[in-house]
Amino acid sequence: MSLNLVKHELMEDGIKSELSFPPKLKEIAKKIYEDFPKLCPIDESRAGFVYVYPHDRADGDAYGSAFALTLVFQKLGIKTIPIFSEPVNPNFKAASEEIPKRLVRYEGEKELAFRRAKREEVVAFYVDCSSPKRVLGRQFLLEPAKHFYAIDHHIAEEEVPDTYWIEPEAAATCEMLTLFFLYLEQLSRQKLIDARVANFLYAGFLTDSNRFSYDDVSESTFILASILRARGAEIRRLSSELFDLRSPAEARAISWLYRTMQSHFNGCFHYAFLSKAEMELLELKDRDLEVLPALLRDIEGVQIAVLVRESKLGTLRANVRSFSPVSARDLAASFGGGGHELAAGFSVTPVDREGFEVALFERVQKQLELAGYSCSEVEEEA
Repeated sequence: MSLNLVKHELMEDGIKSELSFPPKLKEIAKKIYEDFPKLCPIDESRAGFVYVYPHDRADGDAYGSAFALTLVFQKLGIKTIPIFSEPVNPNFKAASEEIPKRLVRYEGEKELAFRRAKREEVVAFYVDCSSPKRVLGRQFLLEPAKHFYAIDHHIAEEEVPDTYWIEPEAAATCEMLTLFFLYLEQLSRQKLIDARVANFLYAGFLTDSNRFSYDDVSESTFILASILRARGAEIRRLSSELFDLRSPAEARAISWLYRTMQSHFNGCFHYAFLSKAEMELLELKDRDLEVLPALLRDIEGVQIAVLVRESKLGTLRANVRSFSPVSARDLAASFGGGGHELAAGFSVTPVDREGFEVALFERVQKQLELAGYSCSEVEEEA
């Protein structure tokens, strides 16, 4: 099921569309517009900040949301800074130069960062997540915040406050933010989505929808994306940088994947395991693996794919991708994880790899059989 945030009607000479603002969006936007410039005025050196928290291991939607929100709030006179726990992905470094240089890092400086947060932080604003569980490495910074807000398109794991806007059927958090900013433009009577903001938002559209190919992409998604194009989003450049260009490290990772991937359950399930020793040998970082889960799934006959990588501490991080009607989210949830219906993930610390894989394969088989696929034939490894 997809979400329609824009009213539209098919006419003989095209599509007639009208922006439709959900009540929760309007309620939060009005509160932010009225209160935030007083809480965190940009022109007062001693005033506090809005700290923006994307989820850990940020993807395009998380980066785009955090950077776009920062720029828009600054236009509204609100002191804002995005808070990350890891270096910005190289694909976003050029764009991130438009953001204040003090992108906070916490490796080796947690005490200093906490003292700074106690002095500065007034509002904690989650984007593309809505829980402290998704901001690993930065949870200690949430303590000084006096107000909490969130805009997210993931299913909330717990009851959320009235200041959270959650739309699980939206294709991306950047889709929600586009409409949110358009409403703020009406309130402020100023243009907030310029070319820089449009690029950040469009990057979120592209990455979380796999270039507008997932089932949760709606007519509204395309209409809002067209608004971003009209505001200056560089469609060709963003698509190329985020999907087509490969670094040497990514090329090594792709080569490894096609050499080592396994095929099970009549070709319906593809699996790959990347050990920490292989990560070191191939000189790979987590960001070099982002393209692999989709490649593992996007092979004829595959309905679900799981890429597992071993961290330096022995934790196993799994990325799950699937095609409808097989649910990646249900598989991830069975291991305590979550995500979207067709793109999800989880982390576990198993006693042994063999036991983990036995449990994983049993649960994958269950998901395939629930979706009507036969898993009874002899398996072959690719």
